[in-house]
Amino acid sequence: APNGASMRPNSPYQQSLVSWRFRGDDVVVYSVAAGTKLPHDLLLVHERWDHYSLQPAVAMTFDGKHLNAKLSQFFKAKAKLFAREAWLEAYPTASE
Repeated sequence: APNGASMRPNSPYQQSLVSWRFRGDDVVVYSVAAGTKLPHDLLLVHERWDHYSLQPAVAMTFDGKHLNAKLSQFFKAKAKLFAREAWLEAYPTASE
């Protein structure tokens, strides 16, 4: 598991994750536009295939405070939050 936020492009696998692999009624998806500038203390790591993770670029705690606050701040400022059904409506097919 990454030390940060798991991220994927709108790929066929992402479509399957959102449409049926993620279980529960409270699934949310953050959409970050391609080309979005990252703050100096975060970086995007290509983990494998279509999986990336948004991780710290500088030393910070992983105890749920510093990193989580930084990620929450980034998503609040730079991403759009969707409930599962709204994301599937906005992105009905894979674009990658």
